[in-house]
Amino acid sequence: MVRVRGSLDIARPVEEVFDFVADQRNEVRYNPAMTDSIKITDGPIGVGTRFHATILRRGKPLAVIVEYTGFDRPHLLASRSVMKGAVVTGQVRCEPVAGGTRLQWEWEITVPGLARLAGPVVGFIGRRQERAIWTGLARPRSRDRHRLISPPLTRRAGVRSRSGGFRRWCGWCGCRCRLPVRRGQ
Repeated sequence: MVRVRGSLDIARPVEEVFDFVADQRNEVRYNPAMTDSIKITDGPIGVGTRFHATILRRGKPLAVIVEYTGFDRPHLLASRSVMKGAVVTGQVRCEPVAGGTRLQWEWEITVPGLARLAGPVVGFIGRRQERAIWTGLARPRSRDRHRLISPPLTRRAGVRSRSGGFRRWCGWCGCRCRLPVRRGQ
């Protein structure tokens, strides 16, 4: 079992962040590895809500079933994700902080068989991927290539370049082309 933890401050109200994250169908907008997410249960989102998502792993589609195991709006969202080769359980917490919301995540990744021996590597990759996914929440994409559809949610929504501006990489299509630099953020 590998634990992946992290946090990110977001300059938006707690309720807005929680509602956006709780609807798994929105993850397609900020997670470049996710290609599809469909709600497969009826009713409002809460404990027991299930989604069928598709992610790309090494360029191949992988089905993931996500089930919410805990739901306390607007503070706690717990889930269990089952896919070929791993089960991920954990939670996302939203806490109010000065100027917005602190989004915290904690996941336990369980891999079967000999893959458990690669725990440190799985942990390293998992931490890096989760940071990229949640930072991607700052710049949701539409299916139109490279078009930002909402203002950045985080205070630091890019990588500081040598010139002092920010450069952005396309997170939607996975290419390494540069997006326009936004100064003064």
